[in-house]
Amino acid sequence: MKYPIVSLPEPNPSEFSHVWNVALPHHHPSVPLSEKHAPERFNPFLGEIVSNVFSESIRWPHSELERNRGFFNQVIYLDHWKIARNNLFSEIQDLLCCLAPFASFINMKGLGSYIRYLKEQPALANLPFHLWEDIIQEAMNRGLFSPVSHMPVFLQLDPIFPFFLKTRLYAFERKEKRMAVETAFREYYDSLAEAVYGIMKSNHTDKKALGNTLVKPEYENLVTALYFALDAHESVLSIYRTLSDYLDVTQDHELQLRLGDMVLTGLKDYPREKLNGKLGSEFVVIVDDIARHQLFLGRYSEAERSYQAALNIWLQNEDYDAAMIRKKSGTIYHQLGRVAQEQREWKRAGEYFLKDLEITKEFNDLKGMTTTLRNLRRLWKESGDEKLPEAIAEVLGWKVKA
Repeated sequence: MKYPIVSLPEPNPSEFSHVWNVALPHHHPSVPLSEKHAPERFNPFLGEIVSNVFSESIRWPHSELERNRGFFNQVIYLDHWKIARNNLFSEIQDLLCCLAPFASFINMKGLGSYIRYLKEQPALANLPFHLWEDIIQEAMNRGLFSPVSHMPVFLQLDPIFPFFLKTRLYAFERKEKRMAVETAFREYYDSLAEAVYGIMKSNHTDKKALGNTLVKPEYENLVTALYFALDAHESVLSIYRTLSDYLDVTQDHELQLRLGDMVLTGLKDYPREKLNGKLGSEFVVIVDDIARHQLFLGRYSEAERSYQAALNIWLQNEDYDAAMIRKKSGTIYHQLGRVAQEQREWKRAGEYFLKDLEITKEFNDLKGMTTTLRNLRRLWKESGDEKLPEAIAEVLGWKVKA
């Protein structure tokens, strides 16, 4: 999962529009995005909501913006800045490029937190962060950003602007800075996703709704951060589950499947040793969730592959004791049984359910045994397998009369 590296002195917008549209995560057609995230569909009270949720207040003037469609060959070079602050010109460009990963919107309430993550990166530590306000205002004056009328806490980016930032950030000689920006962006959104997910899982209906409202304008940025995390072989749990729960609420099943495909594709590139310990157990949870959606939508062969992938990751996790590995694997065997049952693969379904029954009995999991026995009874009635009751009795240690 690598990005193309492009470096041109005077980028042509029509050329780069196509290049980056098929290359970067927040524009890639295979990445789970949707037109539902257009600004006119946002909650009109979102600005007020975000102001209350984010503790840090950053206010920017909302002057009338004048658009200049001829700016494309000069805009990221900010000509008069080059004259007025020649010694800082390169650093100012680098600072502006820190905004390259953002897709359509920037949350100005969260920008302070993002800056803190940027400052933690050694490759970016010497940038003139004290000039942020001036640079943002200059970009607004040139029409690169514009406040969204009904949620002024968000700035909307000109659709072409990120392409031009990337022509500098993704140049060959800027790999170290690019990786630093991606890391800061990923860490910022990982932290944000964890906080928002906590709100989404609240027992209070109002808070649940608030969490989903907060995800909507940040959706594309969260997807980009997820892509960066997969590319860096890091944890994706906080970001994935926030996006997954949001798509559950919106019932956008197509995007849910594409989100799952994105994670499963990225997972293939993770080194084996990375999937031990906590990170490995996180991916078991994630892949299980992906398989659950595939099963719900009748994608049985895909669900089976996903559950098998989750089982393989879990069984090879060397950082947990054998008893825990075996106990948790029972749930996955059970789900594999459900998939086989839906496909009328009676024999395989029985094998998986019996394996789960054996494990739940071993750990005296009465609730798990009850669920599995219920599904075995259903399987027996549907399949007409006369030998199944005897197999169940054998697992349970019951004696069967001849």
